[in-house]
Amino acid sequence: MADIKDEDYQPFLGDKVHMAGTGRRWTGQHFVATVVDIRDEDVTVKVRYSDGGFKRYERGAFLSLVKEQYSPPETWKAFNPVVGQHVYIAGVGEWWLGQHFRATVVEARDSDDTVKVRYTEGGYKRFRKEEFLKLVRDERAPEIWEEWCCGVSGGGSDMDRLHDQIMAAVKARDFQKAKELQAQFRESTAELDEVVSMRSKLVEAVNRGEYMEAHRLQELIRSACAGTSSEQLAVPPQLTEPAPKVAEDGLWNLCRDGAMRALGGGTAGGIAMVLQVTSLMWLRTTMNFQYRYGISASKALRTLYADGGIARFYR
Repeated sequence: MADIKDEDYQPFLGDKVHMAGTGRRWTGQHFVATVVDIRDEDVTVKVRYSDGGFKRYERGAFLSLVKEQYSPPETWKAFNPVVGQHVYIAGVGEWWLGQHFRATVVEARDSDDTVKVRYTEGGYKRFRKEEFLKLVRDERAPEIWEEWCCGVSGGGSDMDRLHDQIMAAVKARDFQKAKELQAQFRESTAELDEVVSMRSKLVEAVNRGEYMEAHRLQELIRSACAGTSSEQLAVPPQLTEPAPKVAEDGLWNLCRDGAMRALGGGTAGGIAMVLQVTSLMWLRTTMNFQYRYGISASKALRTLYADGGIARFYR
């Protein structure tokens, strides 16, 4: 644990701190909390307590309540990024603030002191090393529960799960397991690169007007995304064969089909019209009789039926 001074402490996402309690009930107690959101527009800091509760403070109030900060993990001290290393990176900007993203270091360049990472969804980003060291984390940010969030777990892609398992294995010093998971991760990365490459070729084929080639690439992409092995990604034999010619219907067949459809539609419309008119007629007669004599609907129906049967309703 390290003592905190208001003038030298700058909160970062993921910081774990000891905070003094407030109010008559919590005064004199200290609580463990994690910083989950830092908002510049209203200068506030949101924390999550170890019991799962959330609270947002003004920055000044937050700094006055923070008493001690947990020492950062070993992976944060004198961190030297190495190609192939798995990390979590805190999001920046309005859209990504408060989130941690899975990434792998793909390049550490000394010439301009930058680090390039690849996110598990396939995107790349280059950071200045100083900025990278501030954003790198060794664990995911805690999820902020909202009333519209569902409780389903186990989401995310296979690469996300492998990344989390690698990070957990490294933290537990189980390097043999981390090596096996790393091999699976690289295999998944190669498959993702293949899909991205095929998608680029698909766009190029469509732009050139080579639609058969575009269809072939589309089928390959679907098979790859469905988890089909590379041996099964061969060109479908039916795509290399000429498509059979479809026989054209004669004029008589077309006219006959059109007449049958028109007759069927007209007959259905006529039946619907008759049903509607007949139902409205007896309803109109019943309502007029009911209002004329001030009786109930059931009594009007019985009186009309006794007067002339079914035909009485249509007079």
